[in-house]
Amino acid sequence: YLYCDEIRLEPDTVLATLYAAKKYLVPHLAQQCVKFLEVSLTARNACLLLSQSRLFEEPELMTRCWEVIDAQAEMALQSEGFVDIDFPTLTSVLSRETLNCREIVLFDAALSWAEAECTRQEVDPTAENKRKVLGSALNLIRIPCMELGEFANGAAQSGILSLQETTDLFLHFTARNKPSVTLSHQSSTRIEETDLSQSSTIMLHMCFTDFSLQHTEAISGVIEVVWIPLILWLINGYL
Repeated sequence: YLYCDEIRLEPDTVLATLYAAKKYLVPHLAQQCVKFLEVSLTARNACLLLSQSRLFEEPELMTRCWEVIDAQAEMALQSEGFVDIDFPTLTSVLSRETLNCREIVLFDAALSWAEAECTRQEVDPTAENKRKVLGSALNLIRIPCMELGEFANGAAQSGILSLQETTDLFLHFTARNKPSVTLSHQSSTRIEETDLSQSSTIMLHMCFTDFSLQHTEAISGVIEVVWIPLILWLINGYL
């Protein structure tokens, strides 16, 4: 380009070309790279391009990426490139209010990212290490806003949450007097509130009605050993 004033961009090389154009102060080439990326933007590459646009400080491209991610959030979060984004971009996505998706989709995407991050850090992708690499990002997922079945069949069995957190969240879903939970329970415009009129929820209420929250500490061992497996069995049978 510098010698011939010709631009031939390819999907596999455009990001490297943009990096070089930024580094060596070739603004016209950088603009053409950004235009190429905007034209080729899809839900499948939006998260990765968002990460790169933040790195290259391209606000217009960032805006276009957010528009695509908001509209097609599930596809964007389930794309192969999502696991390659950096941590600041991950937290930006998880805290985004205008995503058109459910919290369980965000949770699954975060777990996929955490597994890839463990590989990048050359540590075993155990549940403990996944939680460690997620750090504060886990609290951006509004797990209490999930549907009961999504939580029971997904987050509760992921190994990411402690037994105490799992117990508190089950009580949050089912008990009349809800305990405080350490994870974010902020209301979200991303999803609708859980419908607690399901038959499985009624049965779970029956299980917990006879237990006063004032005695939670005394029976915590019983809850961890007996009630959580029973809850999972009830949910799998009635949802």
